[in-house]
Amino acid sequence: MSNVLKEYTELVLGSAYPIATSSRKGLFLQSEYFEGKRVGIDESVSFHIVPPNFVTYRHMSDDSTFHFNKNTFGNSVEVSREYPVFTTNSMANIDFIIQHLNSSPRFLDFSMQQKKGGTRTRLYYKILCQYQLMMPLKKEQDKIAQFFKIIDSTVAHHQR
Repeated sequence: MSNVLKEYTELVLGSAYPIATSSRKGLFLQSEYFEGKRVGIDESVSFHIVPPNFVTYRHMSDDSTFHFNKNTFGNSVEVSREYPVFTTNSMANIDFIIQHLNSSPRFLDFSMQQKKGGTRTRLYYKILCQYQLMMPLKKEQDKIAQFFKIIDSTVAHHQR
């Protein structure tokens, strides 16, 4: 995937933007995730910036499952420097990529192969880029991504 992913490495000190947490349930502002403003943020600590529509994920997992979250807040947020941040180039649809990474048994197998001893699996960005994904043309990716967006919306509506 190194031919379509573009890493984003801009850092900021302190809390210039809202601080977010990337989890399996989505990207959440820490003020909401922890039911109130998180205290003890060291203003000298640097964070990755996640611009709108860019993707981030927690690079460590206890069970080899990783969840990729797109920033849909409409403004930039900050995440731990441990969370890789990326987008795609013009050859790929970011929603198509996220859908595949979050639901493909093939990607789960790839993730499981990254366990190198210990209890946690690590999926660093440079390893993610080594994953081989057969992709249709961008126009077809756009249609597939739109289809899954409609399905996700319908499921969410029925769950409410």
